[in-house]
Amino acid sequence: MSTRVVRTATAFLIAAFSLTGAVAPVRALAADNVVRIGAPYPLTGAWAEGGQGCLNGMELAADEINRAGGIEALKGAKIEIDPVDTGSTDPTQAQSVTAELIGDKKVSALVGAYVSSLSLTVSTAAEQAKVPMLTQSYVDTLTQRGYQYLFQLPPVASSLGGAALKFYVQIAATQHKNVKTIAAIGSNDASIKAQITAVKDDAEKTGIKVSSFDLYPIGISDASAIVNHLEQGKPDAVFLGGPLPDVTLIIKAIRARGITTPIIGPAGGGFLSAGFAELKADSNGIMSTSAWNDDMSLPGVKRAAEEYKKRFKAPFMPQEAGESWVSVYVLTAAIERAKSAEPEKIAAALRGMTLSMGPASAMPPGKITFGAGGRNLHAMPIMVQWFNGIPHTVWPRSVSSSPIR
Repeated sequence: MSTRVVRTATAFLIAAFSLTGAVAPVRALAADNVVRIGAPYPLTGAWAEGGQGCLNGMELAADEINRAGGIEALKGAKIEIDPVDTGSTDPTQAQSVTAELIGDKKVSALVGAYVSSLSLTVSTAAEQAKVPMLTQSYVDTLTQRGYQYLFQLPPVASSLGGAALKFYVQIAATQHKNVKTIAAIGSNDASIKAQITAVKDDAEKTGIKVSSFDLYPIGISDASAIVNHLEQGKPDAVFLGGPLPDVTLIIKAIRARGITTPIIGPAGGGFLSAGFAELKADSNGIMSTSAWNDDMSLPGVKRAAEEYKKRFKAPFMPQEAGESWVSVYVLTAAIERAKSAEPEKIAAALRGMTLSMGPASAMPPGKITFGAGGRNLHAMPIMVQWFNGIPHTVWPRSVSSSPIR
């Protein structure tokens, strides 16, 4: 990748927003002229693959920006990503490592923590310290608490769950299929539970029968009971969510029974991980709603995806990596406008800007504005479909890159 191309992208993000209010003075930076961004993620446990993907995306964006000259308003200050391991299931550990980032490493902002239950804890610590935090987490509750320092980039869980059902019904109609009965199955963590519950609730509201609704604990070792319940109901579609090890176990068990019912993920978790391709032929045709995909025609995405695949030896750039990549560009735009690395001034800039150009706008539909509570007012779900080990954007048609198969 040429420096010229990256510098152009950086220039786009600086020009991509409008902000009202006074501009803050430049903060005196550390002697190394570095702006530190904390990256609290599950780097061990069930959610580790997604957490590592988030960290990879952040590091990719930081390297792009640094190669392009760094933060212009701060005399070329470089961005440094400081990762910590929250674990996958322990909010106490998440709180402890976040305190380390804020208190010891003096980060200017946070991007995390991928898993909604962890993000709820991390965002509370950030709010108390008045440090801005961008999150890839979906759960609706995050932006219903009146926080001033939390900014949620993707669509919320209820929106993604509802979109999974809505999009699949629309897609089925194009194939002359009727969806009269569904099964809804999900892990009992905050985000997946909210998504799969939204699927169930929306189905019932629209007259679609829910033949089975099962919530399971993360880390199951036997999917027999779940598949038995599903099989008895003979659904027209199965909506399934959870971490990669669990959803692969359940899908293998479903297919081993000879059940060929279409399977749809309500976004996130295992359905959007590179490891999902290990299902091989069993992954073909499976769909999932998503907040981001690396084949979208949005600024900088193609270039970033190519570099990500080369650098991390990955078949594609996963959703969580893309959201995290965008988040670093969004923070850079805020720092450029605020002309400061002070957390409160960065937060003030984030509250007032609309991004519509450059990599800082590269979330569907290409525009970001944070409203009350920090929710992205323009966040839009998309639908991807797996074929040959790669998720392809297939719905809505306005953003699709591949036909439905």
